[in-house]
Amino acid sequence: MRVLLVIGQFPEPSQRFIVSHFTGLLAHGVDAHVWCSVADPDAWESFPGLAELAAGRVHVHAPRERPARTARGLRAAAPAAVRRARTSGPRLAAAARTQPPVDAARRLVAGAHVLGLKPDVVHFEFGVDAAGSTWMGDVAGCPLVVSFRGYDINYAGLGDPGFYDEVWEHADALHVLGDDLWQRALRRGCPPGKRHALIPPSVDTARFTPAEPRERGRPPLVILTVARLHWKKGYEYGLAAVRRLLDEGSDLEYRVLGTGPHEAAVRACIHDLGLGAHVRLLGDRSPDGVLAELRSADVLLHPAVSEGFGNAVLEAQAVEVPVVCTDADGLRENVIDGMTGLVVPRRDASALAAALERLAGDSDLRRRMGRAGRRHVAERFEPRAQIQAFVDLYEETARAITAAPPAAAARAPGG
Repeated sequence: MRVLLVIGQFPEPSQRFIVSHFTGLLAHGVDAHVWCSVADPDAWESFPGLAELAAGRVHVHAPRERPARTARGLRAAAPAAVRRARTSGPRLAAAARTQPPVDAARRLVAGAHVLGLKPDVVHFEFGVDAAGSTWMGDVAGCPLVVSFRGYDINYAGLGDPGFYDEVWEHADALHVLGDDLWQRALRRGCPPGKRHALIPPSVDTARFTPAEPRERGRPPLVILTVARLHWKKGYEYGLAAVRRLLDEGSDLEYRVLGTGPHEAAVRACIHDLGLGAHVRLLGDRSPDGVLAELRSADVLLHPAVSEGFGNAVLEAQAVEVPVVCTDADGLRENVIDGMTGLVVPRRDASALAAALERLAGDSDLRRRMGRAGRRHVAERFEPRAQIQAFVDLYEETARAITAAPPAAAARAPGG
């Protein structure tokens, strides 16, 4: 089976789960390929060995924002596009129909490339990338699977009630990380009978192991957040909670791993709250660097206001670090409140501070929650089970499309 994974940038350091999806499919024996608009050479350095593994499998198409590159691509690919159009003209023409001339030409060439890859399944890794691009499944003549992972269903396109209508109509199956995201898809117009699978993230517990010997628990308390510097991560509430703990006499250090578009706002909040001596912004780290920071932390703090599921939260539990998080979206399915961590209402700095204070004053509770967290992850979020669930979704969807009556199986090209 050949699966074409569609993503904006590959690889993206903040989306290691996409790389894990790709490499996991390859390890399972799936002929996985990636279709993206950006392949940043610097980003490959964050994934040792990936370039060799992905050689010949990453296909970069000309993005809209680079007209010169698009023109070169059109000239180079036009002969192949014309040849393929002779045998698949109706599908390619339909994909380009109603588009402005340059966009139509770009889509014709892209469609020819997709045809040449001959995928058995096209899988959009984010719903926002599928909007306007479901034609890829029609051109390839194969099932179209679309993932919704958080921001794409929680807030992307909220100003347009019909933003995902094309996806609801043309996707053959959806993948969501959990039930919360499925309920949100329904509220945004997804038909209740749409084929879908709830497949959560996964963590390799053979790699994410607790520190040995265990050195945590000695003052100062080390609080860690691993997340992009983005408004949806709720940093202002986490920082306010840290300020409250310090005012009450706690001895702590707050470490933040991640970069992002709102770094200036986070730094301003740190300055306004007088936290410069207690908060360290560590930037990005390699996978081994992230693991080292998790192992040295006493508590993982995740104060998000919007979160699909929270991969870093799973990783913290795998290394026996208790979690304090909000009830934002999929986090309620990720952390077992009172067992693997403490879950509080979002946008509530006082509740976050109270939860942190409870864990700060009880090392035995931290150890019990940490051990429970590792068991929780090992039982429910195993990588091989996740990849098998994806393969099952692909195969079941393909069988359903093949078995459908011709009239039901026919689809008008999307976008």
